[in-house]
Amino acid sequence: MDHSDVSCKRAEELGLADVIIQGDATKSVEVLEMIEEVTDGELCDTVINNVNIIMALGHFLNSFKVRLLHIMNFLDFYRNIKRIFAMV
Repeated sequence: MDHSDVSCKRAEELGLADVIIQGDATKSVEVLEMIEEVTDGELCDTVINNVNIIMALGHFLNSFKVRLLHIMNFLDFYRNIKRIFAMV
């Protein structure tokens, strides 16, 4: 992933990656959505942050925690609905 057209094109020409994403590392939710799209929702096993934007990793992790919280809330909702229908 890089923000620059030139860098993305260079990586593609050199065959350095299976997938090349152009994005802004400071926009963590957009980056997460791009990664979800190219990995079919599997996300990444390993992330190497080699940019000079230290905050980008923090933003990414925070957005991941928010999504995880939404999933956990949904699972609680689902369990409660299941209990209600089991009582009927």
